[in-house]
Amino acid sequence: MRSAILSVVILVAIPLSAVASAVGVERLRQEATGGDAAAQYALGWMYLEGTNVTKNTELGIEWVRKAADQGNAKAQCCMGGAYHFGEGVPQDDMKALSWYRKAAEQRWAAGQLGVGLAYRDGLHVSARGISWNQIHLID
Repeated sequence: MRSAILSVVILVAIPLSAVASAVGVERLRQEATGGDAAAQYALGWMYLEGTNVTKNTELGIEWVRKAADQGNAKAQCCMGGAYHFGEGVPQDDMKALSWYRKAAEQRWAAGQLGVGLAYRDGLHVSARGISWNQIHLID
């Protein structure tokens, strides 16, 4: 069940093939190094998946975290998934929920899904904290 949830969250996150072919790995790396959060996320995702680069989970998480720390909702959701499933980081449901919430607060649908599934599955969270009307599931 957890892998199915991750697949849904990831599929909603980004169509990376378009980014990789349009920008190119080296240019993307330059933009990421320069602090561009979208480029950091895209480069991190490429390393996580091994798309146009050698797969490197540690480096992928490093780039994704940089983007997440800058407020990139896609990256925050990705970090939620990483902690939820222990992919490249130690498994930690509370950290997963924290990252999902950050993405959900920006109205990122995959983050909202992560929060909802965490509550549904009872992943060490209480019913307090965030309500459905706070995460704006429906505009």
